[in-house]
Amino acid sequence: MEGRRAIVTREMRVPPNPVVVTVSIVRPLKGGIIAGSATAFFYCRGEELFLVTNRHVVRDGDQGQVPDLLRLRLHTDSNNVTKNGDHDVPLCVSVVRGR
Repeated sequence: MEGRRAIVTREMRVPPNPVVVTVSIVRPLKGGIIAGSATAFFYCRGEELFLVTNRHVVRDGDQGQVPDLLRLRLHTDSNNVTKNGDHDVPLCVSVVRGR
C-alpha cells in the first residue's frame, strides 16, 4: 500500500501560538495545478507539530488523485488575523506494508 507523508521542517516544530492553532485552508496540488480545497488543523504533541486533515485530501483512491504538494493558508501576524500567507509543504512517497 502506498502512502504520503509530509516533510516537517525544524521551523514547524516550535509550539504554535493560539492564532496558529486554528483551522487552515489546504489546497492539494499535483504538478503545480490546484486539485481541490480542504481544511485542516494543527495538533502539537511535545515538540512535534502535526497537520490533521481528511485522508482523501492527501490520497483519494476513488479519483486516483495523489498530490505532490499541500499549500497551507496560514496567519502571518499574531496581532492581526487578517494577514495571511501561503506555505507550501512538499509530500514524499512512503511505502506502508501490511500483514
